[in-house]
Amino acid sequence: MIDGEDNVIVQYFMADVEENYSKTQSAFLSCTHTALYDNRVWFTGAKGDYGNRVWYSNATHDAYYPELNYIVVGSNDTDAIGLCNLGEFLGIVKQPSAVETTVFLAYPTTFETESAYACKNYVSGVGAVSSLSFVNTENETLFLANDGIYGLTTNSVKNRS
Repeated sequence: MIDGEDNVIVQYFMADVEENYSKTQSAFLSCTHTALYDNRVWFTGAKGDYGNRVWYSNATHDAYYPELNYIVVGSNDTDAIGLCNLGEFLGIVKQPSAVETTVFLAYPTTFETESAYACKNYVSGVGAVSSLSFVNTENETLFLANDGIYGLTTNSVKNRS
């Protein structure tokens, strides 16, 4: 110790910041499906560790995606691959699964005075086989499932094939 000189050195280090940022950025950029909902742009369709995330833009600047503007939809066992407007909700469709919810409904809420989004379970078992299998019609969103074509509305999911 030397009198009159700094005796404490403080260093801050966060392991794998670049690696984690790069993984998140790659996942976000690999999204295959978009939707407009609640005056924001929404993205989904990433694979792997980020497959159950749905990202959304800033409320006042739709080209800006804050780091924490995403919701986690169900487990990471299946990927979220489709989005559709269902009245007051944003429908989020995942891959087929016999054990978990495959269609969720996202909606705006408030968390500690800040705007946020939550999601709730809607349908189990019927999931989409591809992000390219969605078609919006006047009354419903159609998507291809393992056992046919399904129509998704605010009230129901029906086999249309």
